[in-house]
Amino acid sequence: MNLQANRLCRNSTTLAFVVTAVLGVSITSVASAADFCAGMVTDKQQRIVKRLDKPKVLQSYTDPAFGTRVTRVTNAPYGTARRTLYNTIQPWNSDESLLILYHTGGKNAGHHLYDGKTFRYIRALEFAAADIEGIYWDKNDSNILYYVQRRPNNDWLHGKLVKYNVKTRKRSMVADFDPICGKPSNRSGRTVVAGNDIQGIAGHKIGLRCQNDKVKNQSSDITFHVDVRTGKISPRVTIDPTKPFGGNKFGSRPDVAATPMHSSKRIVVQENVFDEQMNFLYRLDGSRGSFKAKNGKRYTVPKLEHASIGRMPNGNDALFSPQYNASDNGCDGDSDYGRGALVAHNVQSGDCNVIVGESTGWGYPLRGVHLSAVSLNNSGWVTMSTVGYGNLQYLTNGSKAPLLFSEISLTYADPGNPRTCRLAHTRTLGNSANLGGEYRGAYFGEPHPVMSPSGSRILFNSDWYDSGSVDTYAIQLNARSAGKKSTRNDIANNKSESSSNSAPAYSLSTKVRMNESPPRVYVNFVDSNQGSKDRVTIARAGSPDGDLLMRLYTNGTPATKLPGPSKGQVDFLQAYIGRGKFEARLSINGDFSKIVKRTYFTIP
Repeated sequence: MNLQANRLCRNSTTLAFVVTAVLGVSITSVASAADFCAGMVTDKQQRIVKRLDKPKVLQSYTDPAFGTRVTRVTNAPYGTARRTLYNTIQPWNSDESLLILYHTGGKNAGHHLYDGKTFRYIRALEFAAADIEGIYWDKNDSNILYYVQRRPNNDWLHGKLVKYNVKTRKRSMVADFDPICGKPSNRSGRTVVAGNDIQGIAGHKIGLRCQNDKVKNQSSDITFHVDVRTGKISPRVTIDPTKPFGGNKFGSRPDVAATPMHSSKRIVVQENVFDEQMNFLYRLDGSRGSFKAKNGKRYTVPKLEHASIGRMPNGNDALFSPQYNASDNGCDGDSDYGRGALVAHNVQSGDCNVIVGESTGWGYPLRGVHLSAVSLNNSGWVTMSTVGYGNLQYLTNGSKAPLLFSEISLTYADPGNPRTCRLAHTRTLGNSANLGGEYRGAYFGEPHPVMSPSGSRILFNSDWYDSGSVDTYAIQLNARSAGKKSTRNDIANNKSESSSNSAPAYSLSTKVRMNESPPRVYVNFVDSNQGSKDRVTIARAGSPDGDLLMRLYTNGTPATKLPGPSKGQVDFLQAYIGRGKFEARLSINGDFSKIVKRTYFTIP
């Protein structure tokens, strides 16, 4: 819920101006959220990957290590794959009545439609998209999806963004990219595509690029986003490793496209945050990589990881990513400098938090991590798969495997109270398989998990000990209301990590964004008191508690009758604060002298 308030008031007693200015408050009631980890295995113990025979199609089994029910969904012939689109793309439509999986294998290769609830096969889809992963279900209409058409290439929709009705099979054009990128017929048939780090539809927007790097054999491209409702194409930006980009003094990869966020207010391009008109705002904390350009030289660029866009538990735009190298700015004081299998970037505030990593007790990330936050009805929940390349002997040697090896796990990415549950072993060799056949040198054997819109199931892929084919498997989730006592028996002597401590919880964190237009100060808060008169205030550092520059009720409105949220974010216009050293304070029950939490920050 975003509430707008921007008001200026005068305190006649102190003759001091007190300004309450907020441009967006994100509030989520965690008390009514589904708790998918209730009763699941949440410990950090090493486990044996018990050998299992490959189940028959639509046959279920109980995972020996974690106790979840897993069902084999597809029946891929030898040498082929039938699998999810990618971990960043939602394969289910909005009401989960339909499901799209990708098939490899000769004339049957392409996208195929299944019943989203029973997994009954329906039919092949009669088109080919520019990207295998580039299928975008409409988030409201369960019959509508979008794609850039690669085939048929002899009709008028070739290379266009297409709206497709799966019920009527009718196609229509949403946007024409020829004026921007040129006609595919003049570009060796190459169409507009998404980025190397393809992301799903967000806020009715899709991020794309021209593919100039391949068409013109150069290390440069043009990227933009398009609104599927209106067909409006955004201003374009150039991505080039040889030229400074956004807030960086170095360049960018030419194969990573613009990534719209779910709020529709921010666009991320390789750690740089832009507004809808592609004006640079600020940079997220990240690490560096190397890119070899067409000229043979290597250039410093943002390091590309298997990231996924989503939402933080409070509803803010988020980018979730594994991080193997130290972050430039240390990920807001993380003891391991931001390394982890799951690092959460709050795109709205710029905060960086390691959720699953060495600093949180999960160790340095194993190889082959993929994250997925595509279940938009369940903000903050991130599915993770880890293959564990270099440790694949633990699939068969009967020894306890490294933590998270060959696992599907699920994490509630709340920086103040994260929780992770471990769901199932995948038993796949992925890129190390020898019997990959026609499924892309075994790449399609990587799990690439996705949670359904309702959160009832998680799909993943497995080649099942290099069996020669890849199938899709479904984990059944039995979510309970958050706070409800678990009734499932503990698995492998695991005890729930939920705390019975009822002591008040308060926290504050700030982020100053001078590059944003207009500049703002963001304050994230946790307030277990949830009082209608609880307030976030801004004051000069060291000033008396009653001396305020700005104030705002945590409920985001001037009304005191509304209850306050347990957590949220408020943002203040920097112009009303000034520059120098300041405090953010959390006061409860309308008493400015009762400060339960304060934090210091500087505006340069």
